[in-house]
Amino acid sequence: MVELPRGKVSETRRGGVGVLELLLVDMQKRSDTGYIRCEAGALGGAIGQITVRQGTPSMALYEDAEGNVLVGHSALGALQEAASLEGSQLTRHHEIDLDRIESLNPTAMLDMADGDLLPWGEDIEAEAWWSRRQRKRRQWKRLDAWMPEEEDTAGSETELPPLPFHPGSELLPGMVTMIDS
Repeated sequence: MVELPRGKVSETRRGGVGVLELLLVDMQKRSDTGYIRCEAGALGGAIGQITVRQGTPSMALYEDAEGNVLVGHSALGALQEAASLEGSQLTRHHEIDLDRIESLNPTAMLDMADGDLLPWGEDIEAEAWWSRRQRKRRQWKRLDAWMPEEEDTAGSETELPPLPFHPGSELLPGMVTMIDS
């Protein structure tokens, strides 16, 4: 049976499309360590877990209703499918001994390097392209860096005179013209 120590439950969510991915992104942004547990009642009580070390997925386990156990990369697809069902429940656990869990399940390790993506979709190349396009770090930019001071002084020297206005010579917005024949 695929059971891990409970630890502290920090978040519980109902399953659905993209919920597992959102939890993983949250853990990645915070560089959290722990695991996400998925209980799929719609699949007869299937249970899956994915451990995360410093924001990077490190191990995956999945057990279906018949007791068949999947580990490592083969468990990821089954875990994602179970998490996408409406009747499933996902919980995020912290304060666990991740080293001990990983030493007890060495075949379930994902062996992912920094920057590797989980193979969620069919089009892995498109996912890699999208991750390269996203900004890595948000930052404010000063307006002074965009506009050099030299242009400010040059702009005041070449100031144009106002355009002449001759009432009645042109029709402006809000004006009405009457034509009498």
